[in-house]
Amino acid sequence: PRLFIPSRMGMNMGLNLGRPVGKLLMGLTGIIIVVAFVVTLVPAYLYDFTANPFQYEQTATNIELKAPFVTTSDIPLDTIEKVELLEKLPNNITKLYGSATDNYATGKFTVDGKTATLYVDHQTKQILHIVTATRDYYYTNKQPQKTADAYQQLQQVIEK
Repeated sequence: PRLFIPSRMGMNMGLNLGRPVGKLLMGLTGIIIVVAFVVTLVPAYLYDFTANPFQYEQTATNIELKAPFVTTSDIPLDTIEKVELLEKLPNNITKLYGSATDNYATGKFTVDGKTATLYVDHQTKQILHIVTATRDYYYTNKQPQKTADAYQQLQQVIEK
């Protein structure tokens, strides 16, 4: 009648699958494992196998930066103080929350002591850096030319 029973050898305990509650717990454990795999593999799939996981959209009044499973950033154009195109990220980066792997950095970070939001593919050598009074934004596209094009478009708007 017990839920956990001792194994025949040693000091181990096992789940009693002869009881309905034991079967239910075993099924729930399987479901939790499957959900954990899906939750970890779907973002990796979206980042690695989609043509453009990080999206940049510029309208007449703002810029929108998007990535899978990351908060969308809406940046009003009139709040932008400076725009630059970097070859690499600064060295002093701390993750607050988000994802930071060998390939990608997405989410909220501090960069050189200032709050920043990153949408960065580390394989891309062109990084768009947008500076506002309250936060910095770093963006890359998998195609470096698209990052450079976004920089040029934004630079023309800022100069006006």
